Amino acid sequence: MSFNPIQSSAFPGIYPEALKTRTAFLAFQPSTLPMPLGPEKAYGSLVLGSLFASFLSGLMTLQALLYFRLFSQDPKPLKSIVVIVLVLDLLHTAFMWEGMWFYVVKNFGDESKIELINYCIPGAGMTTAIITIITHCFYVQRIFRLSNRRYWIAVPILVVAFARMCGAFVASAVMLRITTFPPVLLHFSWVVTIPLSLSCAADILITLSMFVLLRTSRNKSLTLNHVVDLLVLYTFEMGTLTGCAAVVAMLCWVVVPNKLVFLGLYFPIGKFYANSLLGS
Repeated sequence: MSFNPIQSSAFPGIYPEALKTRTAFLAFQPSTLPMPLGPEKAYGSLVLGSLFASFLSGLMTLQALLYFRLFSQDPKPLKSIVVIVLVLDLLHTAFMWEGMWFYVVKNFGDESKIELINYCIPGAGMTTAIITIITHCFYVQRIFRLSNRRYWIAVPILVVAFARMCGAFVASAVMLRITTFPPVLLHFSWVVTIPLSLSCAADILITLSMFVLLRTSRNKSLTLNHVVDLLVLYTFEMGTLTGCAAVVAMLCWVVVPNKLVFLGLYFPIGKFYANSLLGS
């Protein structure tokens, strides 16, 4: 006797299409996903990443205080950028530790909560995206001036930077909607891979552009060679640091996604950008 979904007592009035939808929905639930997350796999990297990011946040705050003391005559727009980045950095730290409180303190020992995505995780991701775009725009503006207002150099970098920000907001929206890690790791890994790839691409473009333009300025102004050399070195170091951090986080997302190591590495990225902006 064949099964008739319309006459079934278990699913009265449900057509085959609805059954397929219900089956797909049930298959999407985290309890059926073969991706177990133990406390040692999830909490360790998150706590270490949060501690390191907090250290970088303190360093950024120190840089901001020194900036306002030593460069009090700077124009107000530049001071406003510093204040905005400082506030965003503190907000990022608050999101980060609220998330740690949820996982490590409030739900300590409750393995059923490990797979949940607390709202602070996408919140930290969005603040990182805003800090990153501010830093990228600051460097693009500097590249635009050094290149004698050449749009063909600055505009492509700006497009990549804004695409990275949009990708980060999409990733945060997906996490807020799905609310559990396993479906994101299995079915939406691209929402994290693409923004990190774009972030690395923007860092490479900015570093190479600044390197070439500063080296050109060095040849034109022999009296400032030492200062230009320091700027070249700093630009290369910070561009390499932020780019490598994005690459490592992306590799961990792809290679070992079920251990959430990428989150512990992703937390400090926003701090790297904030310190890069203040240091320049």
